Amino acid sequence: MDLWDELFDEMSRGVRTEGAYTFEDAGKAERFVKDADTTRSTRKLIADILGNPRISEVGGADWTRFNNTLRRLTNNHGRSSKLRHLTILEFIEHQEDKEQTQIAAAEKEIARRGLEGDAKEALLRKARIARISPRTFQRHQKYLSAPLDHAVSKGRISHNPFKLFVVGEATIEDMRKSLPATSRQ
Repeated sequence: MDLWDELFDEMSRGVRTEGAYTFEDAGKAERFVKDADTTRSTRKLIADILGNPRISEVGGADWTRFNNTLRRLTNNHGRSSKLRHLTILEFIEHQEDKEQTQIAAAEKEIARRGLEGDAKEALLRKARIARISPRTFQRHQKYLSAPLDHAVSKGRISHNPFKLFVVGEATIEDMRKSLPATSRQ
């Protein structure tokens, strides 16, 4: 079991250290398990994007690549049973190719029908594949940062190297505001 797996395992049991004492906190474990799907998804993202390096080997460019890849994720990642065998990077490329095909088809339809303005924009918007929301982006960052904070508290690493790359609440809010208005159906 590598350090990432150990950290996620300890967090799933609510392992907490205070001073010289280490104990399992049922409430902390329950909160971690409640978010287990996103946590598992984040663990898969870490493995697919970063591989399995030692934490000390992961540098700023790697953390930036992780965040940039997160921003490219479509909101349906991991849901298609037909595409589950793909790595996250392969899935993103597959979805981006599909999006380009859909945009090209939409542009042909726009030209054929002579659409302009709102009608044109609506057709192009429908052709684009939705990306994960800023809140989901933030959750994945949190589920990467939390095990690193846990490793610091356990004395396994000196500091959380990802902390500088975690986007703040104001930036998440700005990202959210820049999205087109949508409503759930």
